[in-house]
Amino acid sequence: MQIMYTPFKEGMWSWGKFPLNDHDGSRLVNPWEDTGRKNTPFDQDFYLVLNVAVGSTNGWFKDGLGNKPWVDRDHGAMKEFWEARDQWYPTWKKKGFMKVNWVKMWQQEGYNGCYEK
Repeated sequence: MQIMYTPFKEGMWSWGKFPLNDHDGSRLVNPWEDTGRKNTPFDQDFYLVLNVAVGSTNGWFKDGLGNKPWVDRDHGAMKEFWEARDQWYPTWKKKGFMKVNWVKMWQQEGYNGCYEK
């Protein structure tokens, strides 16, 4: 289990150590500075998105290794991956890959009507 507690002694922009400029040289501006709160953007409701993507065409899985059923530069790579599911899906069941046991998020007591019972 991984727990992260942040006391927000400084704003998230400072804590994130964002660069002064973007890759094209344009100045980056703190989008949260107008709120006046150090815990912005986490001072409002938000969603947690877990990306459990499979496959890729960006070189993470080298072509030709481990019976990879697609080639990164092929325009039909996603289709090739899906059509080979009888080959790769059983290995996930045996070894437990791509399994997320659970994810928990807590809301701080007193925020947005949340009170401990």
